[in-house]
Amino acid sequence: MPIRWHVLSLGLYHRTRILGLSRYRLIKYSAAYTQGGAVAFAVRFPTFKRQTKNLFLGMVALLGLVYLAPKGISISGVGGMDFRDIWVAGQIWAAGEDPYGSSFAAEYLAAFGYDRGEIWLYPPYWYPIAAPLGLFSFSVANSVWKAINFLLLIGGIHLTARALADDTRVEYITLFFAGINFACFLRATSLALSIGQTSILVFFGFSIMIYGILKGRSFALIVGLLFLSLKPQIGVVAFAAVVALRQHRWVILPCVAICFLATIPIAAFGNYRASIEGFLTNLPKQQTLGGNTPAHLPGLGNILGYVFPNFAGFSSLILLVSAAVAISFVIGRFLTDKNLQCQISSLVVILVSALFLIPVHVYDLVSLTVILMLIVAWPLSGRWLMAIGLMLCLRPDVPLRVSNIEAQDLVFAEIRLLSGGLLLVFVGAFWSFRKALGSQAPSQNS
Repeated sequence: MPIRWHVLSLGLYHRTRILGLSRYRLIKYSAAYTQGGAVAFAVRFPTFKRQTKNLFLGMVALLGLVYLAPKGISISGVGGMDFRDIWVAGQIWAAGEDPYGSSFAAEYLAAFGYDRGEIWLYPPYWYPIAAPLGLFSFSVANSVWKAINFLLLIGGIHLTARALADDTRVEYITLFFAGINFACFLRATSLALSIGQTSILVFFGFSIMIYGILKGRSFALIVGLLFLSLKPQIGVVAFAAVVALRQHRWVILPCVAICFLATIPIAAFGNYRASIEGFLTNLPKQQTLGGNTPAHLPGLGNILGYVFPNFAGFSSLILLVSAAVAISFVIGRFLTDKNLQCQISSLVVILVSALFLIPVHVYDLVSLTVILMLIVAWPLSGRWLMAIGLMLCLRPDVPLRVSNIEAQDLVFAEIRLLSGGLLLVFVGAFWSFRKALGSQAPSQNS
């Protein structure tokens, strides 16, 4: 009796493991059924075109790491202009004194030979971070700080790529290389590492927060909120989004408890009341410092300050932060929606609201890397508009340096260009979110 063959082709999403990392890929199975019931499968693996693309991205990523590594790894402790504030505050705290008073300027002058007119603005729960660093010499502490930030940058990109690859059709390695490429050549990243800023801590906070939301990991969400709370004006936006999530809002309590416990050493070794009062006294002075005016900060505040010259001061900061918090709270309830397009677009809206509405510095735009990875992972409707904005923010100094702009106007022109790029990302994000809501009725949030 002749054997009958029936061939069936099935397009399936198959989960594979490469180098220990799971991913989804579209492969084609061909099954031949014999009379005896035997089945033979032929698997069509990823095309050469996809492998070539990943190889190219990997080579560019390697060049980016070579470019960025000297700024993030410093054996001699070179740089760290802004890290000096953290180190000086750590020394004062380690000595049992209050860094929010006049001792900060005196200690800074004694250590570096001049006074920049700086004041300590970070909250008291920075004690467990700053005090240990203050026990080392500045060169050693600065090298350690840079190395930690460099590792957090790579770790944040990995966590974001891992979470997105498990939920979308894009390979992990493609997302990882895309994040590395953008972050390494982003001007904000090299600036943050060079001067020792805290913006990479915020980037890592956003990354692990997204990982916690997409993977349903409450512990990751707590860690992310703790990192974001280190910069309160940005962290409050993330807290507002989590408050809108019924199944996750409980994580706010352990975050607040940990922040409170971090201040206990001040009560044991210093003056707790003086530190709290000093922090609240210094907070309104932030907008009076030279580099914190709307002309120096990209975003909506810069645009409004250009149109309305009187739009400045602490009251304008409160207004912009309140607007970002309100948007984050309203959009936050879609973060766990079963419609993945709606979920990802809401993440983008919350991220760009924090970076566009709240007055931030150039180095704070490191977190744009997360937005880039989100639009690579999912074809949002406004992705091309957002991509143009991200490219404007990538290296705003390059097109300006080849122009005839005077050197003294170069900084302000760069800030305006960044503000325009952020505006495009902001508009594209809301466009994508609106399209996501219209494409499919949002599922009942869990």
